[in-house]
Amino acid sequence: MQNVVEIRELEHCFGQGHLKTKVLTNINFQLRKNEIVILTGPSGSGKTTLLTLIGGLRSVQSGNLSVLGCELRGADYQSLLTVRRKVGYIFQAHNLLRFLTAKQNVRMSLELHGLNSDQVESKAADILERVGLMDHLDKYPDQLSGGQKQRVAVARALAAQPQLVLADEPTAALDKKSGREVVTIMQHLTRERGCSIMMVTHDARVLDVADRIIYMEDGCIVDNTSSNPQVVDQAPGVRA
Repeated sequence: MQNVVEIRELEHCFGQGHLKTKVLTNINFQLRKNEIVILTGPSGSGKTTLLTLIGGLRSVQSGNLSVLGCELRGADYQSLLTVRRKVGYIFQAHNLLRFLTAKQNVRMSLELHGLNSDQVESKAADILERVGLMDHLDKYPDQLSGGQKQRVAVARALAAQPQLVLADEPTAALDKKSGREVVTIMQHLTRERGCSIMMVTHDARVLDVADRIIYMEDGCIVDNTSSNPQVVDQAPGVRA
């Protein structure tokens, strides 16, 4: 099976000199096509740092990191831009532009991919309908609930049919019902469109959507074998 992400001996540090701190140590793993992987572990274990490196939002310092066939270590700006355009990002804070409607937020993402106006309009309306927001296309973020805002963020991330979706705590600010709805929508749409998901979460309520769970602690991968969410409950720092 084709690997979407391949990581070998990846390490990362913050700071310089005597303030230099290692935040990732000897990271090795692969993310396969159509796979949903959850990255979990205590706060400060390096999960978000790893996610931002995979997304090309930080520079690779040491080791090898290949995303969608492109080696990111030493990659030039154009190569990084090409990879980023094939990746959908979903964050804990939905990061919607408050002065744009739901549809306009999604349209803006599509316009970055060079689609014509008719294509942009059609795709934006279609994906928002798929996430259950057909009646809210022209509402601004301040007129939407927390769950609805995160659905717009999911729609924006998936509208251009990325090959990889990176999600950082997408349910952290949501109640149980809204969090489950958002993750289920992500699961269904990505399965349908044949892309992979890597999601950082502390939310034990959504672990069951994963094909595989990676547990991190102190910048290291402690467990990269579990395909059963119940196994993660045995790891320190992860409880329902």
